[in-house]
Amino acid sequence: MVVDFICDRVDIRTEKNTSLHSDDHKRFLEQRIVHLEQAQVPNNQPQCNDQPHRGAPMNLGPDPQDYGRAERGQAELRKKKTNHNVASSSKKRTFTNKTLEHFPVANFDFIKKESNTHSENITGARLHRSKHFAEAIGSYKSALNINIELNRKEAMANSYSTIGRVYQDKSEQSKVYRDQQASTNELYTAINYYIKAMELNRNLGRTGWVSENCAQIKSICRTLNIVPDPSINFDGENFDQDRILLKQEIEADSYSETAIWYHVSEDHYDEAISNYLNARDINSTRGFKEGMTSNYDHLGIACQAINEPELAIGYFENASNLYTGDDRSTTSMANILRNLGSAYESQEQLVNALTAYMEALQINEKLNAVKSTVATREGLAANNGNVGNIYNRKKLFLKAIPYYEKSLSFYSSLNMATQTSKVQKLLNQVRTNINRPEEIVDPMAKIE
Repeated sequence: MVVDFICDRVDIRTEKNTSLHSDDHKRFLEQRIVHLEQAQVPNNQPQCNDQPHRGAPMNLGPDPQDYGRAERGQAELRKKKTNHNVASSSKKRTFTNKTLEHFPVANFDFIKKESNTHSENITGARLHRSKHFAEAIGSYKSALNINIELNRKEAMANSYSTIGRVYQDKSEQSKVYRDQQASTNELYTAINYYIKAMELNRNLGRTGWVSENCAQIKSICRTLNIVPDPSINFDGENFDQDRILLKQEIEADSYSETAIWYHVSEDHYDEAISNYLNARDINSTRGFKEGMTSNYDHLGIACQAINEPELAIGYFENASNLYTGDDRSTTSMANILRNLGSAYESQEQLVNALTAYMEALQINEKLNAVKSTVATREGLAANNGNVGNIYNRKKLFLKAIPYYEKSLSFYSSLNMATQTSKVQKLLNQVRTNINRPEEIVDPMAKIE
């Protein structure tokens, strides 16, 4: 007899821990076959196409359809889970494909090139910092070529500026290696890149970058002592005037540098003074007070060197009078007043000398309170000592002591052994003089 277990409908809700081991199931089937052989199913029993045919009394033990439903239900559930996972994965792939439709191949090329640009710039910056200038230029140029291909104007301008900066730094390295021709060529190359950057930035309306590029070009022109080509448009409509001023500035700097060279040589003070005067005249024409101040100061120093104190005082006073109010609160002005005080002192004009030294000291104290630097501390040390010297020369020893003590303290903190020793001797001398009755003076006495 062929046994056909009919299980057309499966109720998944019956699937709860109903799975059987294979041996138990086999024994059950053997037992069920025996029961079926003993039972006779009436031929006239109505059949129902949509209901399972049981064909056995209820007392024949467990209904095999229960086990069938359970096992078939488990299989069906596993199948549904598998189908669900496949459908989910398919949906994800479909979504991804739809998303990729919005990014054509050209856009991926753009992203790749942009990434390469970023990589080349990072490499260039690292090489630039480590002073491998030739390799840095190669990386930056690779980035520039990609930016040109992508037509990224701002990035192109930035690349031009950066390459110009590297060439400028490479020029300094060539100077160290005493290759003046290479240094000069690299500066000219830097100018060309800055010009390209300036023109692009002007077209893009980046005024801040244009000003920076202009300043870089002018700086190199001053270094090379050249005047830029008239075709270069520095600052819009006023470029002709700017070029004239730049030419004057270069000429003045040239005279000043020549004068300093003569000055340092010590045997050509007349040539130095002549060049300083030429530079002063040019700076006066262009209204450049800072340049005039420097020229007057150097003229005064040169006149002191050739023993012309009256001329020196006049030049130092001219330098001092160019600035008023808060504009005088600079380290350079403190140095000018210090030089003026020295010139007055050499002429025994001690009251004027003390006035100049005191003002210089006040400027040093003000600057040091804002930011303490070696320059401000050196100025404090020198001018405290100068004031102490004036009081010492007038035998106002009690007034001289605190200034000498401050000077000694600052020189010691700066590890300036020679000056420290000199001030210490002066301080000891003043303290010795105080103990001599015939030299005791009124501490409140004024210099006459």
